[in-house]
Amino acid sequence: MAEKLNQGEVSVNDIDKNLGKFDQTYMTDEFIQQIAGTTPVNAVTSSLSVTNVKVVDKAITQSKTTFIKKKSNLFNIVASTKDYTISLSGF
Repeated sequence: MAEKLNQGEVSVNDIDKNLGKFDQTYMTDEFIQQIAGTTPVNAVTSSLSVTNVKVVDKAITQSKTTFIKKKSNLFNIVASTKDYTISLSGF
């Protein structure tokens, strides 16, 4: 017990490099895949983090979302009058 080390008395320089190397048994499968380049790093985005700059054109469609609701077209061509315009006031 006389040679017992206390917390804070050991440094990196005290590690025996032959015994102190890390191998895959210390790492998770996901981390090993990230090192190998076989899985994307941080593939899951956090909430509210995607902006229109990060989205490819035409990547978001009605069928791929829950926030786009299809409604009937409010324009009724049968009830329209040819060459009739509406002023800015709506009349």
